[in-house]
Amino acid sequence: MLDTLKQHHLRAHGVRSYTNLWAVLALVSVTVGISAAPAGLDSVESTAPAILFRIHVAHPADAEPSQGETRSVVYRGQPWQLDVAPSMVVSATDVEKARAEYGLTTVQIAFTVGKDTSEAFTALTGEHAGGYLAMMHGDSVVSVAKVPGAIASPVLQTMALLEDAEGLLTTVRDAGIALAEERPFEKVADQGVLEAAKLLEQGDLQGAIKAYRGLLESVSPEDPRHLSYQLVLARLLMQARELEQAKDQLDQIVVLPITAVNREMIFSAFVMCVDMMEGLNQYPLRNIYLKQALTRLGELEAQEGVEPKVRAWAQLSAGFLHLRYMDLKQVDAVLTDQNRESDPDLWHTLAAYHKELLGDVNAAKEFYQQWLEARPDQAEAIRVRLHNLELGRPNIARSRMAQAMDQAAAAQEAKDSEDSGPEEEAGSADSVTD
Repeated sequence: MLDTLKQHHLRAHGVRSYTNLWAVLALVSVTVGISAAPAGLDSVESTAPAILFRIHVAHPADAEPSQGETRSVVYRGQPWQLDVAPSMVVSATDVEKARAEYGLTTVQIAFTVGKDTSEAFTALTGEHAGGYLAMMHGDSVVSVAKVPGAIASPVLQTMALLEDAEGLLTTVRDAGIALAEERPFEKVADQGVLEAAKLLEQGDLQGAIKAYRGLLESVSPEDPRHLSYQLVLARLLMQARELEQAKDQLDQIVVLPITAVNREMIFSAFVMCVDMMEGLNQYPLRNIYLKQALTRLGELEAQEGVEPKVRAWAQLSAGFLHLRYMDLKQVDAVLTDQNRESDPDLWHTLAAYHKELLGDVNAAKEFYQQWLEARPDQAEAIRVRLHNLELGRPNIARSRMAQAMDQAAAAQEAKDSEDSGPEEEAGSADSVTD
């Protein structure tokens, strides 16, 4: 949750965060600081610098005792038991590259690993679904997290306190692994925003909501910061399940005129409204928001003098709405009207997702490969998507209502096919060929 909010926070304030959407959050739920490291636990790592980290099975102190040998650790006042024998060891030779994104008090680290390591991690997380895993570097706990289920991704991630991750990052650098380090908050000058971000990193969601309410009241609606504060506040309220208040904020955003500057924030507000209403099974209201979004995008696209890049964004964004909520057939028209050079990231993503939803996995892979050729700097994001396809895991899903409509249409098509005779079927096929 913290990572999601952080990304929203940075995007809303115009600060570049990762352009790739990490496919999985591994070992991210709990960041830890150990008050007293257990003596001797994996101490051999200090003489083996090629080992980056070990993953141990972790048990809450009040859980059923493990059958294996365990050691006690305490972090943030909470006792845990860790299996002494590691369940997985990751060395420098297993990691192709790494990335660290620094927050104010935390750092998120992503390790791109090889196929064998990725498969081993998938098996490990599948075996311990519902349990806990701890990442250890030498005698120090880096992070502990509950395992949601089998995690299949070529990227292993963790979020940790800065002081807990320092040793691990030093070992990564010393091992000669390519490490991309980003410090997006260095570009944020607004002290109020930084204080709110710090509350988020500390897990104080209500504190962050209060902070953003204060930020919103501190500027006039004409101030460019007002819209970004409002959008982040709406996201925080949604995370806190204060949906009526979130809707109030979003309703104020979606009626604003769309410009080249605010277009992405207004589009995000519309998508949040649509998703929220669908999640509440408020389909009539969902459809109102959806139609309004498509109408507003169409108006932006039709404006005289609008830049080609903005026009392409408007049309491709409408294509994503058609893809997830509306008619898949309309996506073809969008992809035909816009060439892949207009916006390589959006175009190739839309094209690949479209083929995925149509069940044409090979065609989807081809579009991902074309995207890779056009934007080699997006290799990590593309690799995650291709990896998911290899595992039979889709990268995109239709909305619940759209899925129901797809199923109903398929059932009707099957019924029509059964009702029609062989001659009618042949005639139909000929007409399509013509």
